[in-house]
Amino acid sequence: MALPSRSCAGVSPCSYCWARTIFWRPTTNARQEPESASLDETETDKGETMALIRCPECGREISDKAPACPYCGLPADAEHVGRPSAHASSVTPGATPPPHQPSKQTLSKQPLRWPEILVVIMAVMILVAVVGAMMTDGRPSSTAPEAQTVTHSPPDPAAELASLVRAIDDEGANRRARLASARLLVARHPNAPDRRRAEALIAQLEAEIVEESRGAQWSYVTHTDDMSGRQSKLARVPSTDSFQFGFPYNERQHATLTLRRHPRHGNDVIFSIEHGQILCHSFDRCRVRVRFDDGPTRTLTGREPADNSADTVFIPGYNDFVQRLGKAKTVRIEVDIFQEGALVAEFNVDGFKPDRLK
Repeated sequence: MALPSRSCAGVSPCSYCWARTIFWRPTTNARQEPESASLDETETDKGETMALIRCPECGREISDKAPACPYCGLPADAEHVGRPSAHASSVTPGATPPPHQPSKQTLSKQPLRWPEILVVIMAVMILVAVVGAMMTDGRPSSTAPEAQTVTHSPPDPAAELASLVRAIDDEGANRRARLASARLLVARHPNAPDRRRAEALIAQLEAEIVEESRGAQWSYVTHTDDMSGRQSKLARVPSTDSFQFGFPYNERQHATLTLRRHPRHGNDVIFSIEHGQILCHSFDRCRVRVRFDDGPTRTLTGREPADNSADTVFIPGYNDFVQRLGKAKTVRIEVDIFQEGALVAEFNVDGFKPDRLK
């Protein structure tokens, strides 16, 4: 691109000459000679001469009036740019300036860009990982547990027998712990004098554990009635089978059989479900069918609760029901459910303790 020629027209200082000196870039394809006089010196309207000088940092030609080098940014102080450079006099007008060669000081002042910083950080991390892996591959880890050889000496038979005898004689210990000690004594010391006593204890503890597990499905609750100040007792057992009604009672549920002794409301047998409507009304009552074990089915007349709850029905005959319940293992109760028909709920009543309600 050729540098346009223009004479100063009374502008002081010559902004056009200064601007064309700063922003003009010579092309590499072709270079034309300036139409006007030499670019090294230009006269302003006031008779001042503007000379082209070389930047001591980048070696490019700049105006001696420029506040800083437009190429490398070196400030034009009195020491560097305030006076013409020694190279300025040797420049032939129209000659192609030498290629730009920034000095080491200029390169050191250029800040690193973010991509370059990230590349450096990643390279350092990879180097550290590789060096660490090389250092740890050749030696065993300090955190790895050392193999230890444990030698188990056989127990002293006499000491073991004495310990087992003390364990089975401890009546305050757990039944299952005593049972395990008795079985170990019989298995490992068949000729011991306490062997027969251990065998008898095994039969006794097994029977007690079975009896203890009976009735675990029952829950007993005792609380004080606020109005009378006397205790109210409950015995409750869930049904062993579950059932599911149609919409809107889509959840699977269980029935509950409750025996209640209340100081003000009396004694009651209560059958209830979680969701749904038992067909039992005060004007019509309802039929409730009850069967203990494999005995005959008894049809009783149920009563709805005082709060008109549709999920609960009271079964009459508390004393007879409790008496039969203490001898039975299974009770089946049938009630009619709205839009579902007859529902039969089965209860495991084995292990019922009527004394807990007295």
